[in-house]
Amino acid sequence: MDRRGGAAPVVHREVTAGPARLRTVAASIGDASREGRTAAARLRGETTQRLTETTTTSGDADSRGARGGGDCAAIG
Repeated sequence: MDRRGGAAPVVHREVTAGPARLRTVAASIGDASREGRTAAARLRGETTQRLTETTTTSGDADSRGARGGGDCAAIG
């Protein structure tokens, strides 16, 4: 507790823990940051792949007349 009767701030406890603890915390933050960047890159790749597959599928549907052309125009 501090002199005002409240709890000591967390930052104060980290600083008094010493340089080794601070290095450990910094390493953990760095690891989490790298993991986050890796996950983001993986998601971007998956999204790009899905968009490519969707575009390819749509192109095939267009060539079969699914958008109102070809045989579909004769119906109705």
